[in-house]
Amino acid sequence: MIGGLPGGQYKPLSPEGIKDIHNTSLRLLENVGMEVNCKEALDIFKEKGAEVNYDKHIVKIPCKMVEEAIDTAPSKVILYGREEKHNLVLEDKNVYFGTGGTVLNVLDWKNNQKRPSTLEDVAQFAKLVDALDNVHFYLLPLYPTELSQEAVDVNRFYAGISNTSKHVMGGIYDKEGLLETI
Repeated sequence: MIGGLPGGQYKPLSPEGIKDIHNTSLRLLENVGMEVNCKEALDIFKEKGAEVNYDKHIVKIPCKMVEEAIDTAPSKVILYGREEKHNLVLEDKNVYFGTGGTVLNVLDWKNNQKRPSTLEDVAQFAKLVDALDNVHFYLLPLYPTELSQEAVDVNRFYAGISNTSKHVMGGIYDKEGLLETI
């Protein structure tokens, strides 16, 4: 498997540009804040020193708090795969490639016609990803349109996990879907 290719060659921003973005982000987090729609998360932010408006669900995070989080973040994270060859070592300039999106239509390879994507497409695309050494993870790229929204989460993840030994990632629509998928 080709993995953790060295990156860092493409640098569209100057160090000053990066610093400007960072400083602007800090100001926005501290002065404007962000919306958080989970009471438990709001309580944690409050406990750790953020300014919390429970009525508007807004959290304002002090610059110092963000900087401390950055300073204490690990410099290396390993996403362990079901097979060791699929471990993703997130550090330095390692670059990994994967799928993405959540498309509703596909171009059918049998007749070259556009049609709604199905659960079978999710499974077949996972098999393709599994065979490609230069694709390191499977971010569920298709939405099985024949299923109800309530049935999508667990079935989409099952189709992915059953057809590739690489990392499978994707969004979950609600708490019930999360619990079913786990």
